Amino acid sequence: MRPQGRLGLQQLAAALLVWLYKSSDGDDIVGFEDAARSYFDKPVAQLSGDEFLTLVAMLSGPTVLNPRTHPKENAERVAILKQAVTSRCGRQ
Repeated sequence: MRPQGRLGLQQLAAALLVWLYKSSDGDDIVGFEDAARSYFDKPVAQLSGDEFLTLVAMLSGPTVLNPRTHPKENAERVAILKQAVTSRCGRQ
């Protein structure tokens, strides 16, 4: 049983995403949907796997992993994420 007033995991994740993208590079980007439209000019549901991972990669460092200002660093993080996903799914 959780004490009253504590956020659930989904609420914490949503709050974190809002905070991270809001401060990423001076743009007023709030969450994945706004990030998808800002970085790729399409809704999140239409992102490719690589585009989605590009946004996920930014979570650990929205400024230093910004694909506009640090494309090499973001691409490296995307490669790490792809490897982690394929290893977990049993694909090589």
